[in-house]
Amino acid sequence: MGCISSKMNACIMHHSRELYIERKEKRFQMSRVGCTDSPERKKKRRKQFEQEFLRGVESDRKFMKKNTSDIDIIKNYKKSTEEMF
Repeated sequence: MGCISSKMNACIMHHSRELYIERKEKRFQMSRVGCTDSPERKKKRRKQFEQEFLRGVESDRKFMKKNTSDIDIIKNYKKSTEEMF
């Protein structure tokens, strides 16, 4: 069960990261209409957006660990497993 959960979380995180990067890239392109961009600069910028996303995820994890008791974790786990079946 834990294996499926970890794979599902990894998949969700991957797609969330890609969506975040694409949205940031669209905002960047919209703010600089007609800007010529080299592939190297685009790659560097996308890497920076990815690092921003990962820092945000890590800070959310730290926040959730501090503010979630064991009882809440068990309740959330039971609720999520009930929804799976």
